[in-house]
Amino acid sequence: MAGLLWGGPDPGDGPRLPATRVEEHLGVTMPLAAPLVTGSGGRTTLGELLDGRPTVLTFVYYTCPGICSPLLSGAVSVFDTLQLTPGEAYRAVTISFDHRETAELARQKKANYYRMFDGDFPEDAWEWTVADSATIQSLTQTAGFPFVATESGTDFIHPAALIVLAPDGRLVRYLSGVFFEPFDLRLAILEATPPDRRSLTEAVLLAIYEWDGGRKRYALNAILLWSALAIGVGLFALAMWRSVRRHNRETAADPVR
Repeated sequence: MAGLLWGGPDPGDGPRLPATRVEEHLGVTMPLAAPLVTGSGGRTTLGELLDGRPTVLTFVYYTCPGICSPLLSGAVSVFDTLQLTPGEAYRAVTISFDHRETAELARQKKANYYRMFDGDFPEDAWEWTVADSATIQSLTQTAGFPFVATESGTDFIHPAALIVLAPDGRLVRYLSGVFFEPFDLRLAILEATPPDRRSLTEAVLLAIYEWDGGRKRYALNAILLWSALAIGVGLFALAMWRSVRRHNRETAADPVR
């Protein structure tokens, strides 16, 4: 059996449950002081990597033989087609949840996935990092990201998701799976963007679309849609009434017509 983990790969005597789903801790703030090491060997913190921008966070382990590769490939694919400027409108951070992995391995994995981009994606817009066990425990617990060590202790069972953070580290949206719609990620990033940084078009998009928790995607705001339709019908009826009233007055004033 495998043990449920929020930190390193020691199964211990904890609950033995499959880690197949992220627990969405929306509105909770991630620990910005959490220390990380980048692929270049630089020491930094999560807050420094956010750099005051919405950020797409992924938890993986770099030697994963399973779902991590499709997740990271899906991230590359959606970033490639996203109608937002990386490094300006948003950043990306990948964190290994296996504390035994090294900064050099993070660097190699980043280089491998960067070769998959069709367009230009700035090197400093996506940081690939490693951390110690205590930091991993703090980050994964806060984000609601569980993982399970196999009996061998070398592999893990875990969910896959893009987690969108606000500039202040608040958890704004989870996009689960390995295939992502650019529109959904765009709106999630816009939702994480402070209102004073949104364009009028972006503000309108967020007004007419809302997150559908059942379908796990953004959909038209039904209440707003029906309200707009009702207003439209009301304005049309008012226009028709005024037209008929004006016609009746003109007819009464000029019976010959």
